[in-house]
This record gives sequence, C-alpha cells and structure tokens, in this order.
Amino acid sequence: MRIVQVAPDYVTTPPEKYGGIERVVYELTEQLSNMGHEVFLYALPGSRTSGQLIAYKHWGDAWEIARFVHATLPPSVDIIHDHTHGSVIGRSSLPVPVVCSIHVPWCGEVEHPVFMSGIMRAKLGGGRGHVVHNGLNPGDFPFSALKSDYLLFLGRLIESKGVLKAIRIAEETNMRLVLAGPETDIVEPETSAFYIRHVLPKIRANQNIVYVGEVGGTYKQQLLSHAKCLLFMSDDEAFGLVMIEAMACGTPVLALRNGSVPEILEAFPELICKDAEEVVHKLDSAEFPSPDRLRDHYLCCFTSSVMAQNYLTLYKKVLGLN
Repeated sequence: MRIVQVAPDYVTTPPEKYGGIERVVYELTEQLSNMGHEVFLYALPGSRTSGQLIAYKHWGDAWEIARFVHATLPPSVDIIHDHTHGSVIGRSSLPVPVVCSIHVPWCGEVEHPVFMSGIMRAKLGGGRGHVVHNGLNPGDFPFSALKSDYLLFLGRLIESKGVLKAIRIAEETNMRLVLAGPETDIVEPETSAFYIRHVLPKIRANQNIVYVGEVGGTYKQQLLSHAKCLLFMSDDEAFGLVMIEAMACGTPVLALRNGSVPEILEAFPELICKDAEEVVHKLDSAEFPSPDRLRDHYLCCFTSSVMAQNYLTLYKKVLGLN
C-alpha cells in the first residue's frame, strides 16, 4: 500500500523530548515501512523516517498543513492518516480516503474518526468510529525489576495534568517526588503562569520535591525504569501514553479514574483510584503488581507492532479490502 501519515506541526517526528503524538506517528510509520508498505510522512524539517519525508513549515495554522498536503500529495496514494489537531486533512474533502486519529479530547466531523480508547469513542463520537490503542517500541523502554524510593510525575506541569495533586500526595506521604516535563504547553505557552504561581512555590518549600525539567532519551528511560510508582493525575486523557511507557519499564501506575484510565489499566484495577486520598492509601500499603506482570501486559497490548497491525486492518476495512 501507498500510505500518507500527517503529523502535527509543533515538534519534530520523533520528538527529542516532549511530544507523545509525534512519537506515535514515528513508531507507526516505522512499523508500516518495515512491513513493506510505501509510507510518506508529512512532518517538520529535521524529522526522521524510514519512509519518505515531505517536510513542511510550522505555520501556526493547521489549515495551512491541509493546503500543503493537497498541493503536494504523491500520486496513487491509497490512504491518508491524519494526526493533526482538528483533523484538518479529514475535513478537506480530498479525493483519497482519510482516517483521522483523535489524539486530543475533541473531535470534528470526519468520515473515519479513530479514537485512542473506547471511552473517548463513546464520549466524543457517540459510539461512532473506530478504536486503536497507541503503541510504543519495547526497545525504547528498558525493563527493571529493581525500583528506587521516589514517585514520578511525567508530563506538562499544567493544571489539567494534575501536577498539584501529585505534589499533595508527596506532601502527605513524605515521599520524594520527581517532576519531569515542560513548564508550559507547546500549544498555549501562556500556561507558564500556572507553573510560576502555583507549582514553583511548592517546589521551593519542600526539599523532597525535585523538578528536573523536560526530559528525553536515556535520562527519561532511567527515571521511568527505577521509579517506585508513576503518578497519573490527569483530568481527562484521550489515551495517556506515559502509562504504557511506565508499564513497559515494569513500573506501576497509580492513576485517577478519569478519561481512558479504566481502559488502559483494565488488567490492574488495584491501580485505579477515585481520588488523591486513595492514592495515598495505596502508597502506604505498596501492594503493586509485579514488574514482570506489568511488562508482559504492555508487550501483549501496547507495542508499536500491535498498533501498526491494528491500523493496517483498519485501512483495509476503510478501503473495502477485508
């Protein structure tokens, strides 16, 4: 098949540090290329791919991406996979079938929406559309059965990600907390005011709370592999990539029962909490699934290979090839 993948225009594919959507697009493109398909990747300059890169500028207007794709689309493409915010390719009436992965908790009117979880399909699509879970390369997440005595929060330090809940949990348990991630939202940089006003004072007031900045590569792998537990406190996630990153490393995730959490952690209901107080209680008891069980579940359900096979099945369904 001749397949086009269109990444968002905020960071390169794959990202150097933060950028979950771009990492998923990269892994999917690599897997499809390895399976023998001809893949064209629309992404920012500096992106890497085993397929063919068609680089475009960051305009700050997603519709410019759609216009660029329309003007430069390679001949005889079988299907386009749109990962942009707002699904602008899928809303552009191109003469090629388009599937649109809905990576954020918002969905426009498109013919073939693909949600990262069944919960998001029910909430955003009214039960319409498809579900394909995200997947990652196991080789990027080293397993460790040995854990250190620190909690980890990995994500943007903004209110909706629950960073203040993570800090409160650390305060109540008197445990060390490592905060890792950008201070601002790459889409809405003004959110840095939240960090300065609400997060920074709590870091300064508690020597057990350490902010290590935005992380990637080996350092991120080490933080994930050796954490006692990852705290996932988001209000409403379409998927929550960091949960499977932690499980890939054999690290337990204590998460609030919001968004996709009940689905992604379905095999480990003991890790799902109704509020921060229950998280504190579970940390006191420290009865977590074994690292081996967590890694095995990831290998079964959330690898890039599983994701690519599921998307390929979907492409064939959309094209009437099944």
